[in-house]
Amino acid sequence: MSQPTEAQRVAGAITLTLPFPPRALSPNARPDKWDKARAVRVYRALCTYVAREQLDKPGYRKVREPLTPRVLAVVEYCSALPGPLPDEDNALSMLKTLWDGLVDARVLPGDSPAELHIERFDLRKGPRSEVRVTLRSET
Repeated sequence: MSQPTEAQRVAGAITLTLPFPPRALSPNARPDKWDKARAVRVYRALCTYVAREQLDKPGYRKVREPLTPRVLAVVEYCSALPGPLPDEDNALSMLKTLWDGLVDARVLPGDSPAELHIERFDLRKGPRSEVRVTLRSET
């Protein structure tokens, strides 16, 4: 991941590159309930770990407290998987566990609509399957 830009430091924006959600989190998947529970647990912990690891790198402010509510999010959902992209509703529902992981990492105060607003959501094909999230406090 690249160093944050001066604009990101000044504006207090945080950009994180997080892993792609597993297929079991798709609303169209029909996994066994234990397989889905395992996928949720592992993906949530992975998002928490990756967020903390990226925020501890030089150049980022140390996040001791979550961003102040209301947080605005710009999400770039990049898929390198063959086949069509999921529709926006399915992709957003797969990211519920990601938001929980960011709350666990103390980046977000919560994931309720009063605390988090998705300002823009982009679905696209890319060279890597990943989710890039840019967060900033609403002013």
